[in-house]
Amino acid sequence: MGFRFRKSINLGGGVKLNVSKKSVGLSAGVKGARVSVNSNGRKTTTVGLGNTGLSYTKSSNIINNNKVKGYKEIREVNTKTYSEKDIKRLKLNYKVYKISGIIFICLGLLLAIPASIFGILVALVGVGLIALSKGFKDILNNLS
Repeated sequence: MGFRFRKSINLGGGVKLNVSKKSVGLSAGVKGARVSVNSNGRKTTTVGLGNTGLSYTKSSNIINNNKVKGYKEIREVNTKTYSEKDIKRLKLNYKVYKISGIIFICLGLLLAIPASIFGILVALVGVGLIALSKGFKDILNNLS
């Protein structure tokens, strides 16, 4: 039996910060319509008809699984030989994006108290950076 962890923090103005064991995400919207983005690069849009129990949900990846900006397609990784310099650059990019994302999320949470909209935008940038870092991590995993 697996353990689950999920915490949703209402930031006000229809925006929630969602924290789980595997990702961090932000969702915004009103009752019946919501858009969510998480650090795994998944965007989910949900629209529902009030008091009917009917809803429509569409999920997609923000990051194309085959491409990371500035690098070859992942499916070509197995056929291409990467130099040590390329691998070091990928590892550095992964670390920089991940750490920057964590910093932006923390800053966004701190700023959400006095200036909620600005803080939420900063936190969203952080979620996007973490999602980008996962793309670099996928490439590195495919190299080994």
